[in-house]
Amino acid sequence: MKVRKEIYLNIMMIVVVSFFGFMFEDIFLAITHGFFDNRNMGLPFLLGYGVLVDIIYLINGTPKDIRFLKKRINIENKYLKKVIYLLFAALFVSVGEIMLGVIVEKTCHVIWWNYTYIPLHITKYTSIPTSFGFGLLITVLMDYIFIPIYNYYDNWDMKILEITSILIISLLLIDYTKSIYYIYKNNRLKPIWRIYVDESKPNIMPIKVVK
Repeated sequence: MKVRKEIYLNIMMIVVVSFFGFMFEDIFLAITHGFFDNRNMGLPFLLGYGVLVDIIYLINGTPKDIRFLKKRINIENKYLKKVIYLLFAALFVSVGEIMLGVIVEKTCHVIWWNYTYIPLHITKYTSIPTSFGFGLLITVLMDYIFIPIYNYYDNWDMKILEITSILIISLLLIDYTKSIYYIYKNNRLKPIWRIYVDESKPNIMPIKVVK
């Protein structure tokens, strides 16, 4: 029973963080590119964020209780814990971005994003500044927000938690599969809606099709 509940709790956290990821990307786009859009999905969730952060949680715990594969890392200095956690998170982000970017490029013939305009980029799909930026956000999330939300769902009735988590993650998986299939079939991203807040900003992340 405990293992089942942990599975449903982790599913709910994937959902929550996926929503946070969607909101973060749209806010970032509005600031840097002057528009909001659907981020190639039909629902306001980016599953990659949720899965990545949950993997980090399962492997490394939280900055207050930092672990490696469930084995506690005994460090007394709380600031050193945060720095180590940040390094772990940045590494996971770099590897995740490269893997996803390369897979989409090779299978769908689309360059989903391109960081070559950013100093210290590592391939087109990741860079030291973006990895540490994402890593810092993940560290803050895991240090202050993740566990309170986790504990909130932990207080739910088991049956309600089970039904809710399975239903929502099923919708997200269907949406993600449909979006990826669209990209694969059409060799382009999936625009549904876009709202401009500042049309004077240049689009420095053009959609490119690999020839």
